Amino acid sequence: MEIYEESYIRNLLKCNQCNNNFDDYDQPKSLQCGKIVCSICESKIVKKAINKWFKCEICLEDHYIPEKCLSINDLA
Repeated sequence: MEIYEESYIRNLLKCNQCNNNFDDYDQPKSLQCGKIVCSICESKIVKKAINKWFKCEICLEDHYIPEKCLSINDLA
Protein backbone atom coordinates (compact mmCIF):
# COMPACT_ATOMS: atom_id res chain seq x y z
CA MET A 1 0.00 0.00 0.00
CA GLU A 2 2.86 2.42 0.79
CA ILE A 3 4.38 2.04 -2.70
CA TYR A 4 1.02 2.92 -4.30
CA GLU A 5 0.58 5.98 -2.06
CA GLU A 6 4.13 7.20 -2.75
CA SER A 7 3.63 6.77 -6.51
CA TYR A 8 0.26 8.58 -6.32
CA ILE A 9 1.78 11.52 -4.43
CA ARG A 10 4.72 11.76 -6.88
CA ASN A 11 2.25 11.89 -9.78
CA LEU A 12 0.36 14.74 -8.10
CA LEU A 13 3.56 16.76 -8.11
CA LYS A 14 4.11 16.41 -11.88
CA CYS A 15 2.57 18.14 -14.86
CA ASN A 16 0.28 15.68 -16.62
CA GLN A 17 1.29 17.05 -20.02
CA CYS A 18 5.10 17.46 -19.95
CA ASN A 19 5.71 15.19 -16.94
CA ASN A 20 8.05 17.74 -15.28
CA ASN A 21 7.96 18.23 -11.52
CA PHE A 22 6.31 21.39 -10.23
CA ASP A 23 8.75 23.77 -8.60
CA ASP A 24 8.20 26.15 -5.68
CA TYR A 25 7.25 29.01 -8.01
CA ASP A 26 4.84 27.16 -10.27
CA GLN A 27 1.09 27.43 -9.88
CA PRO A 28 -0.32 24.17 -11.26
CA LYS A 29 -3.58 24.64 -13.18
CA SER A 30 -6.51 22.26 -13.49
CA LEU A 31 -8.07 21.42 -16.83
CA GLN A 32 -11.78 20.61 -17.02
CA CYS A 33 -10.92 16.91 -17.38
CA GLY A 34 -9.15 16.99 -14.00
CA LYS A 35 -5.62 16.85 -15.40
CA ILE A 36 -3.06 19.23 -13.88
CA VAL A 37 -0.59 21.24 -15.98
CA CYS A 38 2.34 23.53 -15.19
CA SER A 39 2.40 27.21 -16.10
CA ILE A 40 4.57 26.56 -19.18
CA CYS A 41 2.09 24.03 -20.57
CA GLU A 42 -0.78 26.35 -19.66
CA SER A 43 0.83 29.12 -21.74
CA LYS A 44 1.17 26.75 -24.68
CA ILE A 45 -2.48 25.69 -24.34
CA VAL A 46 -3.69 29.31 -24.23
CA LYS A 47 -1.59 30.21 -27.30
CA LYS A 48 -2.96 27.26 -29.29
CA ALA A 49 -6.57 27.88 -28.29
CA ILE A 50 -8.97 28.94 -31.01
CA ASN A 51 -11.83 31.15 -29.77
CA LYS A 52 -10.99 30.03 -26.21
CA TRP A 53 -11.35 26.33 -27.16
CA PHE A 54 -8.52 23.80 -27.18
CA LYS A 55 -8.10 20.06 -27.58
CA CYS A 56 -6.55 18.50 -24.50
CA GLU A 57 -3.45 16.51 -25.47
CA ILE A 58 -4.01 14.25 -22.47
CA CYS A 59 -7.69 13.23 -22.68
CA LEU A 60 -8.20 14.33 -26.33
CA GLU A 61 -11.43 16.17 -25.45
CA ASP A 62 -12.27 19.77 -26.37
CA HIS A 63 -12.24 22.22 -23.45
CA TYR A 64 -13.16 25.86 -23.05
CA ILE A 65 -10.80 28.33 -21.36
CA PRO A 66 -12.85 30.28 -18.79
CA GLU A 67 -12.77 34.08 -18.61
CA LYS A 68 -10.27 34.02 -15.75
CA CYS A 69 -8.15 31.37 -17.52
CA LEU A 70 -7.52 27.94 -15.96
CA SER A 71 -8.08 27.51 -12.23
CA ILE A 72 -5.18 27.12 -9.81
CA ASN A 73 -4.91 23.64 -8.36
CA ASP A 74 -4.10 23.92 -4.65
CA LEU A 75 -3.55 20.18 -4.21
CA ALA A 76 -0.32 20.02 -6.21
